[in-house]
Amino acid sequence: MLACSALTREICWCVARSPNRIDPVFIEKGAHNQPDRLRERLQRVINETPAEEYDRILLAYGLCGRATDGLTARNLPVIIPRAHDCATLLIGSREAFLRCFGDQLSRPWTSASYAERNSGGDFSAPNALWTNGEPDFTELAARYGEEGAQVVLDALRQYRTEDGELWFIDVPETSHPAVVQALEAAAVQKGLVLKRIPGNISLLQRLVDGPWAPEDYLVLEPGCRIEALFDHEQVIRAVPESAP
Repeated sequence: MLACSALTREICWCVARSPNRIDPVFIEKGAHNQPDRLRERLQRVINETPAEEYDRILLAYGLCGRATDGLTARNLPVIIPRAHDCATLLIGSREAFLRCFGDQLSRPWTSASYAERNSGGDFSAPNALWTNGEPDFTELAARYGEEGAQVVLDALRQYRTEDGELWFIDVPETSHPAVVQALEAAAVQKGLVLKRIPGNISLLQRLVDGPWAPEDYLVLEPGCRIEALFDHEQVIRAVPESAP
């Protein structure tokens, strides 16, 4: 199982309760910042996973900035949820995600795992609390020049909410009072109010356990690759590797 470290708590919970033997491999959350490189890393592990040791490969990812778009199954089937990003995996379904986020699909949010993987456990650290965190201008300027860095920052800032709320996806199975209190205190320091959104990890549990209903998961057979659809019905589909 290949999983984003932003889902560490939830994946470990699901794996511990599964009848299947699962070997999870966590990739650091920051890898999302470079989707092409993340795709290369995921594809490398897919290519190298021995068919004599495993039955299938599970991906605990959504499209995630198109990082999974184009991944190809080699020796084993690859199974991935039909989701745009981790929020869907933590809320339980595409329908629940749309009900919750509505017309704010890029709205910043956080969770216990997400925040601690942003901050190393220090929830008061800069950019520790939410997705779409703002990168350092100096680092961006070194890569894109000052003008390019400003363009990137302006694009990110357009998704910032003005209502003063930080949405916290609170997963009952992995929630802990100490973590919630730390997040609330850190949010107050940033002038925000923590709004708790009920989490649901049934989509992750079914990914770990099976069976994989086609309306919720794509089963990619060897020789096929993932193609993004960018809708809310299927999200992704399987096409032959050679397809244009």
